[in-house]
Amino acid sequence: MRRGGLWIASQDSRAEDPARTRWYHVRPSRAPQDDESNEKRQKQQQQLQTFRSGPMRYRMEAAHWFTERGFGKPPQTVELTAEDGGPVSVTIRWPESD
Repeated sequence: MRRGGLWIASQDSRAEDPARTRWYHVRPSRAPQDDESNEKRQKQQQQLQTFRSGPMRYRMEAAHWFTERGFGKPPQTVELTAEDGGPVSVTIRWPESD
């Protein structure tokens, strides 16, 4: 008896006598990978190897690479300027208390 996988009845023989149904064993296979995802996987493996056993300088770069992919890149800061290009000034006025 084969273990693992899936037994499938042939579609041609389903209409025939059930005792004569042909069964085929199908092994589980990995989903086909496109080149881009394969390259990403290779890059991840390379960075992981560097992170585990590379020189400290390259370990830090690998750690940075992983954190950017895990948490995303930090948001860009935006500096607000007035119409003349100078800093924006904000004046807050509280109502007079009686």
